[in-house]
Amino acid sequence: MLSLRLFTRTTIESTLRVVLLSGSFACSLAICAAGQSPPASDEGHGPASPSSGNTGGGQQSSSAPQDAGATLRVRVNLVLEPVVVRDADGNAVGNLRAEDFRVFDNNKPQQIAEFAVEQAADAREPIAVAGALQSDAASRLSPAPRVFVVPRRFTALFFDDIHLEVDDLPRVRDAALRCLSNAPLSSERVGVYTSSGKTKIDFTDDRVRLEDALNHIRPEKLPGAGMKDCPEVTHFQADGIMNKNDQGALHVAVEDAMMFCGAGQEEIATEMAVEAAKRALESGDRQARFSLNSLRDLVARLAAAPGQRSIVMASPGFLVTDGDFQQAKVIDRAIRSRIVISALDARGLYAASPLGDASQRVGGPASVIQRTTVNSANGLAVEGVLWEIANETGGTFFP
Repeated sequence: MLSLRLFTRTTIESTLRVVLLSGSFACSLAICAAGQSPPASDEGHGPASPSSGNTGGGQQSSSAPQDAGATLRVRVNLVLEPVVVRDADGNAVGNLRAEDFRVFDNNKPQQIAEFAVEQAADAREPIAVAGALQSDAASRLSPAPRVFVVPRRFTALFFDDIHLEVDDLPRVRDAALRCLSNAPLSSERVGVYTSSGKTKIDFTDDRVRLEDALNHIRPEKLPGAGMKDCPEVTHFQADGIMNKNDQGALHVAVEDAMMFCGAGQEEIATEMAVEAAKRALESGDRQARFSLNSLRDLVARLAAAPGQRSIVMASPGFLVTDGDFQQAKVIDRAIRSRIVISALDARGLYAASPLGDASQRVGGPASVIQRTTVNSANGLAVEGVLWEIANETGGTFFP
């Protein structure tokens, strides 16, 4: 990860543009410029005028004149902005210099005050802190004191149990257990967290507690979510119907309403499909916001920990329909806190049917084709959210 400090003499009213000069690398960067206040006025800093007045005792006193001097006040803000630079193969690049970047503010070149490259610390060299040395005789009579190892790495296993399904759990749990078995808990602390907050184990080196927490993770739907509707409309399908005027998605819902929900006329079926889409959109948006807020809170919690900080997020993915503001806040906070988020697509651990799960009704031949198109687009959309979070924070996406 590259850390870039910038110093400019302009106020921060616009976004700075950064150009990477060497190589064709992907660079995501948000820069804050610094400001310089004008010199303070001389008011209140000139020589004092003598003053006199009669006291109760009739004596006169005067104040001594003070030396005149101009006071110069300068305000400079240096803001640290971490940057992740990748090559064409997605690998992090760590051999860049400040000369490889150009910074612009309103098309005016700005100065880079400081530039530093951060390398990952070597976890194989733990910092051992022991008690005072004992004499040879005492050490032979008593056991050696327990050595405390300061952790150099904190890893949070984050399970999006709001969106996980029962079929996802065995595969996701096995992947987490393999990750935990490879963790050197002598110098690393691992925590288990969920988007619902029902399961939580704070950072610890107790492998037994961590494994027990992983075995107790299960899907936790929000109140009102996960209920069957007629016709059944997915979050992605509802977004297409309500926000994008997707006639193909609407046709699938209308045909389902006529075949499975007792709608004898197309007008009635259309009305039922639109109402079901409204409910699905509201429920899906609420769950997506809840998961993003839980991830944001975990980033804030992890930001206070020392050393290397990382999050491994296991989720089947979710759709962000109301803009990417909440998602951008999570990414921005993670980048500023130097927290790497990797994402594991729970759906990628097994082959998903383009017609949906086995419990989903299919419909007629025309509906099968359109449903396949809708479900394939849905898979790409929810996967894109996980990929973007991992890619922007310097993590790895596991499809």
